[in-house]
Amino acid sequence: MNNIIFLIFLLISSSFSRPYQKMKKSHGYDDDICEYAYSSIYYVKPCEEGYFCKDFGDLSKCKEIETQFQGKVIGETCSSDFECEKDLECQQTCTLSCGTNNNLEAYKTYSGNYGCRDKNEKNILYKADKTGINSYALMLSYIISTPSPLLFQLPSFFQVPGKITFFQQTDTVEGTIYAIDTIESAYIGSLDDGTFVMNEMACKSGFALYFYPNGNDRIDPSKNNNNRMYLKCVTLNDVNTEKNYVKYDEKYFYDYNGNFRTKILDYDITYDITNTQQGINIPQYPLIKKELFSKYIGVFTPTKQAECENEKKFLEQHTCEDSEARKWYYFYQNPEEYVLYYDEEEKDNDIMNFLLQKEYKTFISGQFLYMKFLISIAILLFL
Repeated sequence: MNNIIFLIFLLISSSFSRPYQKMKKSHGYDDDICEYAYSSIYYVKPCEEGYFCKDFGDLSKCKEIETQFQGKVIGETCSSDFECEKDLECQQTCTLSCGTNNNLEAYKTYSGNYGCRDKNEKNILYKADKTGINSYALMLSYIISTPSPLLFQLPSFFQVPGKITFFQQTDTVEGTIYAIDTIESAYIGSLDDGTFVMNEMACKSGFALYFYPNGNDRIDPSKNNNNRMYLKCVTLNDVNTEKNYVKYDEKYFYDYNGNFRTKILDYDITYDITNTQQGINIPQYPLIKKELFSKYIGVFTPTKQAECENEKKFLEQHTCEDSEARKWYYFYQNPEEYVLYYDEEEKDNDIMNFLLQKEYKTFISGQFLYMKFLISIAILLFL
């Protein structure tokens, strides 16, 4: 009966995920085969340490991982420019010149490139120029223009655009209008509920909804709809997809149907803060994603992220090559595969390890680490 239920589940899920089964020992192929298809089912197994599963069409084989050249990061000793990462020059160490301004320092940005930032305000990404904005009319002109900020910087490699603060002008007749004052960078999963953010990954809950800057979810505090809405961290409790509402923070309900009048800041291209109409994307398996995000930041904590940044471990932005962080981040990105293949009673199963090894070539499954441990113990016993 369980097999029938599983096959039905596989068929229902086939539109968004390959149906995988653990490879049987009597499959008839060589031992280096790690994936093959039969009757629309993909039979898989993970490769041993030092190998990854490479696709060769109908079959996939375990192949030795090739050593890739990794450029030296900023501050590492070098003898030529070719040794350094992109953007860096070799001046005994890999270096990026920030000119003669002693207040600037070089750093790796979240886009993967290097840039310069203010050492005294390294966590400030955007600072508005509020000079002369001392009336409602001037504020109104300001928010419909594209003003140049006093400061604009990219987040560092392990951070995302985080906390937003606002400034305001109030008219007794027209109401209150808001503009962005500052935007700060933040580590993933570091900001409390109630914080306005540019990226919901900065929230401890991993989830945010659109609100006006005064905290209202529907009523613009200005009389002429001059305000925009921004993401605010909340904790998701439940979702009703038929009636298009979510329950959050234990007791509040939010109608997410339709588009919201928002402001979006595009960091990769320009500091331009753009007016737009934006919908709220409720993900598939939202409560499972909530659970997975909690597991992810439980391993890849803000403290861990800061350590990786200080140690300049720039190979994997969202995991820092940590096996547990890789696992939970992968399933957070692919919750349907978590639903299908993660087994609480068999946490180190072949399908899960195969998927993680396909995503991260150097991922080492727990079973291989355990076998290495047993072999080490056996060697010590026979010495």
